[in-house]
Amino acid sequence: MNRETKGALRARFAGLLAIFGLGAAASACLNFGSFSCDDDADCDAEDMGQCEPVGYCSYPDLGCLATGYRYEPNAGDGLGGQCVGEDVAGSGTDSPNDSETSTDSNTGLDTASETTMNVDPTSDTTDDPGTTGEACGAGGQACCMGSTCDAGLACTGGLCGCVSEVAVGDRHSCAVKLDGSLWCWGDNLLGQLADGALEQSMSPVPIPGFGPGAEVQSISARTHTCAVRNGNVAVCWGDNTSQKVDFGAPIDVITSPVDATWANPAVRVGVGGNHSCVSRGLDMPLVCWGDNSSGQLTGVDMPTPQDVTLGAAIDPAALAMGQAHSCVAALTGELYCWGSNAFGQLGLDTTAIPSTNVVNVVPIVPVGSVVAGTEHTCATAGSDVVCWGRNDLGQVGDGTTANTFVPTTVQFPLGAGAISTVVAAGNHTCALSATGALFCWGGNELGELMLEQDKNGVDMFTLSPQEIDVGFEIAQLATSVTHTCALSTAGQVYCWGGNDYGQIGDGTTTKAQDATEVGLDCP
Repeated sequence: MNRETKGALRARFAGLLAIFGLGAAASACLNFGSFSCDDDADCDAEDMGQCEPVGYCSYPDLGCLATGYRYEPNAGDGLGGQCVGEDVAGSGTDSPNDSETSTDSNTGLDTASETTMNVDPTSDTTDDPGTTGEACGAGGQACCMGSTCDAGLACTGGLCGCVSEVAVGDRHSCAVKLDGSLWCWGDNLLGQLADGALEQSMSPVPIPGFGPGAEVQSISARTHTCAVRNGNVAVCWGDNTSQKVDFGAPIDVITSPVDATWANPAVRVGVGGNHSCVSRGLDMPLVCWGDNSSGQLTGVDMPTPQDVTLGAAIDPAALAMGQAHSCVAALTGELYCWGSNAFGQLGLDTTAIPSTNVVNVVPIVPVGSVVAGTEHTCATAGSDVVCWGRNDLGQVGDGTTANTFVPTTVQFPLGAGAISTVVAAGNHTCALSATGALFCWGGNELGELMLEQDKNGVDMFTLSPQEIDVGFEIAQLATSVTHTCALSTAGQVYCWGGNDYGQIGDGTTTKAQDATEVGLDCP
C-alpha cells in the first residue's frame, strides 16, 4: 500500500530533473515568476513552499533527511535541486558534483547522495533555541531555526518527523522510517510482527532484517506482509496458509522474514487474501504464488510461483490484490485483472465468467492507479475515480447497494475537485483530492471511516463519499479491514478504527474514533 500525493511526487520528480539538468524547463511550468523570493507567499509552485533565508524557494521532500525541504531546481548560487541544509557549491564547501552517487533501484538513475546536518552529540544544546535539543528538533517537535531537525528526522510543515511510508494489514500496521528501518504493531497471532514470542504489540516493534539502511522500496500487508528492500529483494513473513509467504514451507505461520528469491529482481510487491505477487519491471512477467483456486495466479491450480505475462513492452506501475483477484495498472494506462469475479470485481459479467485464470483487459483508458478491496476494485482515470464489484455496503460509491461489473464513476460532493490518490481495503475506499481533502465511503463497522454516529448511534456504512476532517495534512494514506492509517506531511503517523489487537499503536486496545497518533519513537 504504497501511495504518494501529487505534491510528494512532484517534489521527487523535480529533484531527479535537477540532477540531469532538466530542472529549468520543468520548474518553468510550475512557477512563471522570478525564481528568487522575498517571503513564503512567493513560493506557490507546490503546497507548503517556503522562502529560505538565502532568497530561494524550497518545497517539502521527505527524501531530504536533515530538513525535509529541497530547493527548487532553478534556485541560484548552486542550490538548485539540493536539500536545504546540505553542503553545496557556492557556500564555501565541497561541490555537489564531488559527492558520492547512488543508484535508485526503481529508476536505474544515479541520484545525488544527501548529507545531514552534523550535530555534535557531546555538545550541550538544550538551552539554545537556535540548535537542536530539548526545546526543538526532536520527533514531533518544532523544527529548529525553521528548518533543522535532529539526525534521522526531516522537517516538513514546521515539525520534525521520521517516517517515510505507512502500510496496514488486516489487524496490524507498519511504518518505514527515514533511516530505512521497518516497525510494525498490532496482531501477531499469525506472525505479522515477525516475532515468535509475542501474541500482539500495542506499540511499534522493529522487524528483523530491516535495520537502518534497509531502503524499503515497496511494502504491502494483509494477514501476511511482503516488502522489497536493498538489491531488489522481495521479503515476506506472517500467515503462510496456501503457502503465500514461502511456497516451499508447509507450515501455517512464518515468524522470520523469508527472501522470496523466486521473485527477484523485485520492483513492487502486492499481497492478497491468500496470494502474493511481485512485479519486476519492463517486459518482465509478474511472479505470483499462493492460492490459485480462483485463477488469481493464472496458469495451473498450484501454489508454485507462476509467471503472469501481461504483454510486450508493459511496465507495471501499480499492483492491486483483493481476497482472490489481482489487477495491474501499466505505465501506459492499460488495466489488467484476473482471478475471482464473483461480484464483478474483474469488470466482467459475473454470470458468464465467475472467475478466470486468463488476464483480462478492463476497458478503462488511461488508468493512473488501481486499488482493490476484498471484492471490489477502484482506479483513477484522469481526475475521476471509478469503482466496480461488490457494493452491498457502498464500496462502489455510486449511492446504491447494487453490485456492478461496469466501472462506475464515484459521485463525490460538488466542489471536491480532482482526485490525486485512492486506496481501498476490506469493504471501504478512501481518496485524497488534489487540495488535500479526504473522502471515504463503504463499510464503517469498526469506525474505519471515522464517520460520526447517526441518530440511532450506529453508522455501519455510507453509500457515497463523505469528507472527513482528520486535523492535519495527509501525505500518504493506507486502509485495511479494521482500521485506517495516515502519514502526515510532518512525518507523523495517525490511525483510527478497530483496535482489538493494538493495531492503532497508541499503547491501548481501545477503539479509536478519532485520528490517534501512533507511539512511534523518533531518534
